[in-house]
Amino acid sequence: MLRTPRVLIIGDDAFTHVEGIKIQAIAKIVGTSLTVRSANTEDGKLALPCLLANAQHISGGNVIAKLLVAACGHTLYPQAPYSPDKRYRAAQIDAWLDYSTAELQHRQGGNKDRATMMNSLMPLEQALRAQTYLVQDTLSLADIVIAVDIKHMASGVLADKALANVTRWYRTILSHPHIAEYTGPITAALAAPSSSSTPAPHAATNGISHGQAARGSEVSTSQSDATSPSQSAPQSAQHADGQQQRQANAKGGIPDGQQQGQAKPKGKDAKGGKLAKNDVAKGQKKGGDKKDKPSQAPKRDVKKKKETKLGLAHSKQTSFGDWYSEVVVESEMISYYDVSGCYILRPWAYKVWEFIQRWFDDHIKQAGVENAYFPLFVTEEALKAEKDHVEGFAAEVAWVTKSGTVIWSVP
Repeated sequence: MLRTPRVLIIGDDAFTHVEGIKIQAIAKIVGTSLTVRSANTEDGKLALPCLLANAQHISGGNVIAKLLVAACGHTLYPQAPYSPDKRYRAAQIDAWLDYSTAELQHRQGGNKDRATMMNSLMPLEQALRAQTYLVQDTLSLADIVIAVDIKHMASGVLADKALANVTRWYRTILSHPHIAEYTGPITAALAAPSSSSTPAPHAATNGISHGQAARGSEVSTSQSDATSPSQSAPQSAQHADGQQQRQANAKGGIPDGQQQGQAKPKGKDAKGGKLAKNDVAKGQKKGGDKKDKPSQAPKRDVKKKKETKLGLAHSKQTSFGDWYSEVVVESEMISYYDVSGCYILRPWAYKVWEFIQRWFDDHIKQAGVENAYFPLFVTEEALKAEKDHVEGFAAEVAWVTKSGTVIWSVP
């Protein structure tokens, strides 16, 4: 066990500053005190950051963090006596600490190009697809160490959709009050998931925007060197309009060269040539002297696309109860049952319930509390003794009055 005082010595460079933040946050969580000072000439050639305790020097941010957790017996890292489950958890945490040293820490002052950082974070993305934390179902030393490393090495790439799970996990870890005290607030871009991923509009090229090209306008952007931008814009717009009109005409069965909404001249064919008298007579026979109606494209049966629900119908601020019910149902956590007041806890909800049980059970046992089971049913007399507590939902209490064919005298 380490004895006080514990002195953390850090340097002026960015790397030891980051490691110092990591160590101080972990010390705060495990409930131990540190005296922090900058290195001076008397410290000689100590490898920083360095912890001075029990007249010994311990160097390395991750090593110091692990030592503090072990010295305080905190659950961020498994403590003796070791069960098979604890040994497995410890091995997983150690593997992630090695990943921190190999993939993240050495990039603090090195290669930080986007592609390299994305590749470094992909193992995290894979691991976090099906879990909240890196190791099993609770916060561990690995989560804190790696989240602080990312904040100072690769937080700029977290808005990328390919790292959605890392971003979600990163927000969770750095929102811990003891960690946020040293790391500072999360950047605005990562404070909450973005509601829109629409890219910013690009500048126009030769008078034609990228948005027009994306909509399918068959626009030629190749212009002669002598054509000025001011001339190319109207020409390109006219070209685009002509192409769109021809496409619409083709869909409606209108010959090219005849615009929709224009009647064919009497006595002339589509190419402007004269029609034979017999052809004119046939046309008069069919249509008489009536004016030709504009040609219309045949209506097509368009199947309505399946709508995707992107938001909630109720607001948390104005209708919390309805909002909460909608969240737990739409997220497939619970389902309604045909018995009033009873619900089905689906796998996600039951997993949350197991986490709560496990966490609560560990903490009450540390306080010396022992578990016991009590009957599910209480008598009417016992319930009336707590009438002040049940007044709000007394009308919804279900009374059991019959068992099989036997009617109970006391419900």
